[in-house]
Amino acid sequence: MKDFVKFQTGTTPPQSVGVNQDESGVPWFKPGDFSDNSIDLLSSENHITHEVVMQYNLSVYPKKTILLVGIASIGKVGYSAQPSYSNQQITALRTIGEIYPRYLAYLMFSSGRFIKETALYTVVPIINNQYLATMRLVLPSENEQKIIVEYLDRKLEQINQMIAIKKEQIENINKQRQTLIYDYVTGKRRV
Repeated sequence: MKDFVKFQTGTTPPQSVGVNQDESGVPWFKPGDFSDNSIDLLSSENHITHEVVMQYNLSVYPKKTILLVGIASIGKVGYSAQPSYSNQQITALRTIGEIYPRYLAYLMFSSGRFIKETALYTVVPIINNQYLATMRLVLPSENEQKIIVEYLDRKLEQINQMIAIKKEQIENINKQRQTLIYDYVTGKRRV
């Protein structure tokens, strides 16, 4: 992977200076911001102010950066479409050369189980940049990568819409159930 990716590990500002939850500044991702069902990092719980970024000379990740959790809950993958930063549990993967960023995000997402199974273990599982550099990548042409990404984005959107519909249906059934129980218990309906 080292020929196609630059690695950068995040940090936490001293005493969390400049970290806020009012969306002021640059999104600052932590493992809890990642989803098990999507590669897209749409929002972060915390942000770092632009002043702190400048004061501590933090190298903000450019948009289209892949973020990979490398300590404890390893293997979680996120794709940030906007400039962002992360804590030290996360490594940023910035593509260089012939690899399409969202393709790499999907590739790493699909490698999550492998990463977990082959990680170094001390007290908690951990992967470092050296481990990542030695990973081999399946790398079709750039055009084929884009076709794969477009297909996956489209199909996953359809699946997410179906899941949302099913969740709404389950919620409605639960409401009907509660109403039915209430009606029989209070005597509004008879057996």
